[in-house]
Amino acid sequence: MFDERFKTLNMGEGKLYVLGVIHGLADEKKYVTKAFNQVRPSCVAVAVPPEDLETLDKISREEKKDFAVSPYEEDLLIKLADYGEVAVPPPDLMELFRLCKEFDTRIVPVDMDDKIYSEVFIKSVSTLQLFRSSKRLRKLSKKKFEAPTPEIFIKEWDGAFTSIKGFGKVEKTREEFIANSAKELLGEYGRVLLVVPLQRMAGVVENISKM
Repeated sequence: MFDERFKTLNMGEGKLYVLGVIHGLADEKKYVTKAFNQVRPSCVAVAVPPEDLETLDKISREEKKDFAVSPYEEDLLIKLADYGEVAVPPPDLMELFRLCKEFDTRIVPVDMDDKIYSEVFIKSVSTLQLFRSSKRLRKLSKKKFEAPTPEIFIKEWDGAFTSIKGFGKVEKTREEFIANSAKELLGEYGRVLLVVPLQRMAGVVENISKM
């Protein structure tokens, strides 16, 4: 399964390694550890907002204990529990912090900050689409998923929301933003490990490949 989540992209500036993870599943640590040890990157790019990365950093240094999750994330974690142990904050991200500190590797957030995301969301999602997404979340929280693996499940779950036009546009914009931000790091670092949510991986890789 690791090979399906891990891609090596040869760029003019260096090599970009992309790993797709499922935030919340405790077992995801093993994929992060394997990718990091295999690449030994000079920089780790992680597809989370700067604000979330700051919170995770404080938690890793035991300066903060709480990591807030949205109702969407709460329902998602409940469903993910059918596929294994779940935890907050995401174990894969905490493992990244541990590895980066152990090997003195820089870790950089490459997702939109809260301000940019809010602007994109407001421009893309209508009030009607927002209402539809709320109804869909209530429906999905009661649904029994038949997906045999967490990889298939997370894509089905994500597809239920990105099929709403405005939400799909937001995620495509995020994928472009993440791809551009990660590529910029190659100008300074020759070996970059990019860790992204598995459901965004294909779109991010496609954007990077076009550059």
